[in-house]
Amino acid sequence: MRLILAVALSYAIDGLILTGFAAAGVISFEIPLLYTLAGLSTTLGFALLRMWALKQGFGDGEFALSQVIVASALLLSFAAATPPPQERYWRGPVLHDHPCFTGNSPAGRTA
Repeated sequence: MRLILAVALSYAIDGLILTGFAAAGVISFEIPLLYTLAGLSTTLGFALLRMWALKQGFGDGEFALSQVIVASALLLSFAAATPPPQERYWRGPVLHDHPCFTGNSPAGRTA
């Protein structure tokens, strides 16, 4: 059960990181919400499956490999949904208009 809780915590942390990207305007706010809900839903599904397997007496009820496959498919599906580079938008610094690069500052001027 600790593995399932660790996976759930990982999805929650990933959701927070993606929310930071959404706050910066890199991605839409739907992406962190959908990713976190999908991840936690699959984790809940595996927790219920594990409890059912233990109740039925099917050994220890570990589904680590299955959970890795589902998690990989989830990550690949969100990676495949990434827009092409020309449609992405990043509000990063624009240095080509900075005074140090245009020669308009005392530090950028040459004698």
